[in-house]
Amino acid sequence: MTAAQPQENNPSAQLERPRPSRLAAVALALISLLLPVIDHMDYSLRTALRIVTLRPRPTARIMLPGNGKQAVVISGATSGIGLDAAVTLASQDVVVFACGPDKKQVAKLAPYPQSLPAGALVPVILDVTDKQSIDLAVIAVRAELAARGPDAKLLGIISNAGILSVGQVSETDQAEMRRVFDVNTFGAVAFTKAFLPLVQEHGQGGRILVTSSMAKDLIFPVYSAYVASKHALEALFVSLKSELEPKISVSIMRPGGMETSIVHNYVDRTSSDPSQWRSASQGLGPEHTTRAIVHAMTSRAPLDLYRVGLDCRMAVLLKHLLTPGQLNELGNPHKQ
Repeated sequence: MTAAQPQENNPSAQLERPRPSRLAAVALALISLLLPVIDHMDYSLRTALRIVTLRPRPTARIMLPGNGKQAVVISGATSGIGLDAAVTLASQDVVVFACGPDKKQVAKLAPYPQSLPAGALVPVILDVTDKQSIDLAVIAVRAELAARGPDAKLLGIISNAGILSVGQVSETDQAEMRRVFDVNTFGAVAFTKAFLPLVQEHGQGGRILVTSSMAKDLIFPVYSAYVASKHALEALFVSLKSELEPKISVSIMRPGGMETSIVHNYVDRTSSDPSQWRSASQGLGPEHTTRAIVHAMTSRAPLDLYRVGLDCRMAVLLKHLLTPGQLNELGNPHKQ
């Protein structure tokens, strides 16, 4: 595939956007400053609502600062959303098992433990699409917890690994669709189910959070396989919630436009000149998703759903204000 191909046949070309103007950069900075306030108000209101309605709450939660005994496991923790959450929690002396799919990815974590409490960040090789890799990771995590003493417990599972795919249904071959579902849907479920016994064994309860997408609120046809994988993901985790709560909470996080590596990874895989598509990943920093993740792991009343970013919140409004045809045009760059 070359950059000279027509845009409609070049998935990477669909990602191209003009580099943000100075005004856009200022607007993004202002939103980043306002979002913590908006999130705090949102979380406080919905937490209070959960309490006054006497809804049962999970018994266990991560206490900050930690004591080197409370542990969480995070998939997709070598970059972007997962990495920021892993480092933030580890800096509070929470034991974080930070998972990446191979040695090369896990090696990216090497510089971080030096600035964190000793033993707080534990790199783990785990490919969510490989059962043997998952099984070996569970064995490693179980052994590490045992080595830390009887008080060391896994309290949180954060299923974050995901990949992007660009293409309409008619353009996307079956192999690509399976690849996306294997990571985003089946991989997320396999990862969570594998570590769930470690949370259940100690009997205190725990927390689960899965990273979904604002694509659950707004369907963009050009991301057909990605959108479908996130819809299926949420359906499965809503079912899991009914099985596990109230002792183990299950939260879903829907980020809006984020500055993460998911787009970079996609264009690196599909484009002959990745540098020209870098502007497609402009968005909010991962500290905003980390705020939601920390709340889900530490709050007395974790929320069922965390929407991250103003665009994600606006998506709900647009879904009710616009017709299906207008939504299709909004999310489909093929339409003129």
